Amino acid sequence: EAWAKRTTTGTSDSIVAGGASDYQFWFFSDNKLYLSKESIGNVFTSTNTYTDSNWHYYAATKNGSSIHVYRDGVEVPGTTSNATIVGSGSSATFIGGDGNTSNVFAGQIDQVRIFNYARTPAQIAWDYNKGAPVGWWKMDECQGATIHDSSGNSNNGTITVGSLGSQASL
Repeated sequence: EAWAKRTTTGTSDSIVAGGASDYQFWFFSDNKLYLSKESIGNVFTSTNTYTDSNWHYYAATKNGSSIHVYRDGVEVPGTTSNATIVGSGSSATFIGGDGNTSNVFAGQIDQVRIFNYARTPAQIAWDYNKGAPVGWWKMDECQGATIHDSSGNSNNGTITVGSLGSQASL
């Protein structure tokens, strides 16, 4: 897992790799997120493309034959083609590249962590949110059309009163 900020899109950018013959967690030039094994190919391909230049928290886990990839604490939709990603353990780990001078990450990477166990979705969400909720809406404003976020993340919402029920206006 790592925090990463891309400055260029449409390029192949490796976040972390286990050497030239092991695993790689990266963006391909199609701006999709991949988890790959050199001798096998892509074992996970995201459905969505990611083209913004903001900081994001990326994580990948494998438990048995199950692979899960996360962005900002939320599971990324995608396809899994083969669940074998365990490296040989004999090659170096590369941050921001794959050991071949290709796929050099164009941007910034921070707080890379590799665990020797499969992390749970709750652990990943906790790390992304620093143990705090992404949003906390008390709904105690008692006036106006804005629900204020008390989490400190400024995820304010808008109150929209529907026409159903006994109260159709504020």
